[in-house]
Amino acid sequence: MARDGEAVRFTPPALAAVLAEDAGAARRAGVHDVLANTALDETVAVRHRALRSGRPDADVARDLVEAAGRALRRGAGRTAAELYLLAADRCPRSLAAQRFAWLVTAAGTAATAGVPAIAGRAAEAVLAAADAPPAHRVRARLVLLDLAGQALADMGEMFAGALADAGEDPALLAPVRLRLTWAAMIAGDAGTAAVCAADAAAGARTAGDPATEAMALSALAQVQRLRGEPEWAGTLRRALSLPAPQVPGWLHLSPRYLAARFAMVDDRLDEARAELLALLAVAGRDRTGEALVEVLRSLSEVATRAGRCREALRYAHRAVTAAQHAGLSPGPTWYTAAVAELAGGSLAAASGYAARGVRASEQEGDSLYLCRNLHALGQAQLRAGDTRAGVATLRRLRDLGTVAADPMIVRWQGDLAGGLAALGEHEEAAAALDGYRGSLTAASSEGAHLDRATAVVLSEQGRADSAVALSAAAARYFAGVRQPLEEAHALLVQGGAERRRRRYAAARLALGAALTLFLAADAKPWAEQAQRALARTEGTAAPPSDLGLTSTEARIAGLVRDGASNREIATRLFLSVKTVEATLTRVYRKLGVRSCTQLSQRLGAAPTRVFPDSVTVVDA
Repeated sequence: MARDGEAVRFTPPALAAVLAEDAGAARRAGVHDVLANTALDETVAVRHRALRSGRPDADVARDLVEAAGRALRRGAGRTAAELYLLAADRCPRSLAAQRFAWLVTAAGTAATAGVPAIAGRAAEAVLAAADAPPAHRVRARLVLLDLAGQALADMGEMFAGALADAGEDPALLAPVRLRLTWAAMIAGDAGTAAVCAADAAAGARTAGDPATEAMALSALAQVQRLRGEPEWAGTLRRALSLPAPQVPGWLHLSPRYLAARFAMVDDRLDEARAELLALLAVAGRDRTGEALVEVLRSLSEVATRAGRCREALRYAHRAVTAAQHAGLSPGPTWYTAAVAELAGGSLAAASGYAARGVRASEQEGDSLYLCRNLHALGQAQLRAGDTRAGVATLRRLRDLGTVAADPMIVRWQGDLAGGLAALGEHEEAAAALDGYRGSLTAASSEGAHLDRATAVVLSEQGRADSAVALSAAAARYFAGVRQPLEEAHALLVQGGAERRRRRYAAARLALGAALTLFLAADAKPWAEQAQRALARTEGTAAPPSDLGLTSTEARIAGLVRDGASNREIATRLFLSVKTVEATLTRVYRKLGVRSCTQLSQRLGAAPTRVFPDSVTVVDA
C-alpha cells in the first residue's frame, strides 16, 4: 500500500478488490455512504451512491449517466466509460432500451480512451443479451473488431455477425465494410480491399457519414496506389475534400495522414515532415496510442530518407516504446526500428528487429508487414556479408507474391538482383531487374534506384563501364532531390565499379565523397562500409591480386587454383555445375588463359582478393 497525498493506492492491483470483498456488504455500504456524503466532486458522490447498493435504481442510473456526460466533456474518457457501464448495471427493466445505449456508449468511450478491458466487457454485455437491438449489436461488434488490431483478419465470425445484424441499413453496413477493407489489406488481398472500400464509401455517402466515407476513400486510394492504378490521386482528393473531423484516435486512417505518407513516398520529404509534425500534436491526444505510434513511425521513415539518422532512430524508438505501452502489435514498429537501424544504428540490431517483426507478423496473419520485415531482414543479411541468407530471405518475399508493388519496399527486387549477381546467378538476377522495372511508375524516384541496382549487377558481371555510368547518374539524381544516403549509396557502387576497371584514383574520389555524406548523416553502418572500401584503394596504384574479376569469379578461380573440380566448387558454393562452367569461361576470357594450369600460373600462389562491388555484402 502506498500514499499519494490523501489518496491510498494498493500496489498489487487485486488487493483492493480482495479487501473490499472481505469487508462484507453492510460495511461496504456504510463506507460508500460516508464517501458519498463527504465527496467534494459530485461525480465521485454519484459513483459512491451507486456502489452503496447493487440493486437496480432508475434515479441512480440516470444520475450516473449525467455524471458520465460531465466526465466526457472534461476529457475524462475512462471515468465516463466506467460510469456508463455502472449505469447500465444499475438499470431497472423499465429502462431496458436505455441500458443497451449506455453499454454501447461505454464500449465506444472506453475504446477511444484506451481502456480495452472496459470496452470489451461492455460490448460483450450487449452481445450476450438476446433482446439487444440489431443496431446496438453492430456497434458492439465494431468495438470488438477495433480491439482486434492487426489480428482483424482472423475475426471472420464477428464480421459475419455484424453483416447479419446490419441488414440493408447503409449507416450500419458502411463501418462494417470499412473494417472488412482493413482486414483484407492486412491479409494482402488488394482485390477484396478495393471492393469493400468502394462499397463502404458509397454506403457512408448515402448515410451522410463523412468520417466513414473519408476513411473508406483513403483506404481505396491506398489500394489503388498499391496496384499501380492512376485513379488513386483523384480518390485521395475526394477524401480530402470531405468535412470529416480530425479525431485523434482515427488520425492514422485519415486522408490527411495518407497524403503525408504519399508525399514521403514521392520524395517530397519537407512537405511530408511538416505535415506529420502538425499531425503529431493532434496524435498526442490519442488515448489508444495507435495514431501516435503511426505518426512517430512515419516521422522516422521520413528522417531516414532525408539522411537525418539520429532523428530517425529517436522517432523509431519512441514508436516502439509507445506501441509497447499501448499493447499494440509490435510488427509495424519493429519494421520501422529495423529501417532506422539499417541507416544509422547497427546491422545486428536491424536484423534482430526485423526477425522479430517477421515472427510477429506471421503469428498475426499480417502479410503487409511480413513482407516489409522480410525486406528489412534481407537487407541486413546482405549488408552483413551473409549473401546467401539474404538472397533466401528475399526469395521468400518474392514467393509470397502479395505486396510486390508496395511502395515502401518496391526496391526489394533490386536488392535481390544484387545478391543473386554476387552469387553468380546472373539469369535470375536479370529476371529480378525486369520485375523491378515492370513495377515502376513514372511519378517516383524508383528509376534512379533501378539504375543503381542495375549498376550493381553489371559490375558483378564485369561490365564496369556501364555500371559507372548508371551509378553516377543515380548519384546525381539523388543529390538533386536531397537524399544524401541514397546519393552516397550510389557513389559507393560507382567507386566499386571504378575499382573493377582499375581506375583507382576515380574509385577513391567516389568512395571519399560517399564517406563524407555518410558521416554527415550519422549513417554509422554505411560509413563503416565506405571506410573499408576506401582503405583498399588508398595508396594503391594497381594491386596485383585485383585482376578485374567479380566476387563470384574470384572465388571460383581461387578454388580452381587450389585443385577443386567443377562439381566440388558447385557443391561448396551452392551453385549449379552449369553456373560454375559459365563463370570459368568468363574468367578464362578476362585473364587470357586456356586451361586450369594457365589459370593457376596467372593467379600465382597468393590468395585472390575478392572485391565485391555490390553494397549488399560487407567488404572483408
